[in-house]
Amino acid sequence: HQPCTTVRYLGGYLGEEAMPELEALVAPSAPLAMIFKAGPHMITREAWFADAALRWSDLVLQDESGLRPAAFSAPTWAVAPYGRFIGFTGRDYPEDTAELRTLYAAGGGPMPFNIGYYRQAGLSDGDS
Repeated sequence: HQPCTTVRYLGGYLGEEAMPELEALVAPSAPLAMIFKAGPHMITREAWFADAALRWSDLVLQDESGLRPAAFSAPTWAVAPYGRFIGFTGRDYPEDTAELRTLYAAGGGPMPFNIGYYRQAGLSDGDS
């Protein structure tokens, strides 16, 4: 595995019809380590986006706004949940909430750093 030498931040319109342009931009650099933080649920929850992201990646680090847990069902992915899923702030995604609660119930404990933004006294990593 080669060390990461380039970081690309992609923002802008990522609708399904933009996939040819996105493929041309991202695929030549694959495999990638993808990070989803505060991702737009209307895109990260779509199967076409998850399929592409996982095809291009060999590592995914994400918070609750990333790809749905079911996207990682292929046997090539080892899923290791860390931290806690407390819930969504100001949003309601019932299917995602159920999947995430199930996944994090078997979690691997706290992470050595914070990635989520939801803080609750006594529950967020780093709280005293």
